[in-house]
Amino acid sequence: MRGRLPGRGDRPAHRTRARAGDFLRINAELTGDDRPSRPQARVPTLVRLGPTRTTLRVAVVGAGPAALFAADALLRQDGVQVTVFDRLPVPHGLARHGVAPDHVDTRRVAELFTAIENEPGFDYRLGVEVGRDITVAELAAHHHAVIYATGAGTDKPLPIPGTKLPGSMSATEVVAWYNGHPDHTATHVPLDSERAVIVGNGNVALDVARILATDPERLAATSIAPHALAALRGSRVREVVVLGRRGPQHAAFTLPELVGLAAREDIDLRVHAPEGIDVSAAPDRQTRLKLEYLAALPAANDSGAATGPDDSAGPGHSRRRIVLRFQASPWRSWEPPAPRAYGLCAPNCPLGTTTTTPRRPRPSRLPAPRSSSRRGWSWGRLATGDSPSGRAVRS
Repeated sequence: MRGRLPGRGDRPAHRTRARAGDFLRINAELTGDDRPSRPQARVPTLVRLGPTRTTLRVAVVGAGPAALFAADALLRQDGVQVTVFDRLPVPHGLARHGVAPDHVDTRRVAELFTAIENEPGFDYRLGVEVGRDITVAELAAHHHAVIYATGAGTDKPLPIPGTKLPGSMSATEVVAWYNGHPDHTATHVPLDSERAVIVGNGNVALDVARILATDPERLAATSIAPHALAALRGSRVREVVVLGRRGPQHAAFTLPELVGLAAREDIDLRVHAPEGIDVSAAPDRQTRLKLEYLAALPAANDSGAATGPDDSAGPGHSRRRIVLRFQASPWRSWEPPAPRAYGLCAPNCPLGTTTTTPRRPRPSRLPAPRSSSRRGWSWGRLATGDSPSGRAVRS
């Protein structure tokens, strides 16, 4: 199936882009009377509170989607007042600072938040940090109930040596940086190497890869932070490698994200699956559809180079590339003798591996950087060009 999208006849996949028909076909596969499972996230019946002699005052700590939906559920009751506290000067949490700026439709959830904010009994206390400006005891003393909806503010460190070297950072930092989070306006994201590596292959990983591979002028029309746009205009990154520890059937990104990325005319999307893509191994319909799309994408060889020509951009144009590389788990980060150089050692993992403990790499065909004496290992190499430097993102 490689090189062709399912249901698209004989047109090459790298020239075929997703249209509305792709999503209609996916919906037809996953809905209907013979759908593989019942719809999820059923809306529960609203339980009415009993009559009270006083107004019920509730504090909600955090101003992201979970906090506002909790406020909405409370304000559907009679006699309830909700005060939402957040340490930042602006609300909406990850809906504002976590959604990629080019996902315009997803960001329209803010319209729903505006409707919630306009409900009688709703109030904000922004720029107020619990534990600094007000204590937990004070909050409880002035409200009948307190809901904590702060989410996870930090990332989970990658348990391998060298992750604190220059050029290694978390997706939390990068996403906050390009979305203008107040805590990350001064964050430095190095973009002076030709290759970047992202560890992890969930939706956030695809978001970061897509932003790095997108023409900055296309991003200029979005809500991207001005400082990030200025940095991306000077970026040297031409290829982004997205590492997945297990095989394609275990890819964490969702099917719509994959279809949307494959639809981009300006990005050369490639797949590197050392043990192939077995569509018949899919445990369910959604995974089968995902594997069909992955199998239809052009392949990248062990060095990340394309195995076929890229003529989609037209004569004289070169698209930035994203490589979805599977069965590759980082073992350590390293810093060669060259100034500000940074690299990542990523061995191939057997199909179906579930261990989270980094293991010594087994031989692979991808050559190591010339400055390294450890030949025969699989390397995600960031040191490129005359001034070797690079970056790795932990997603």
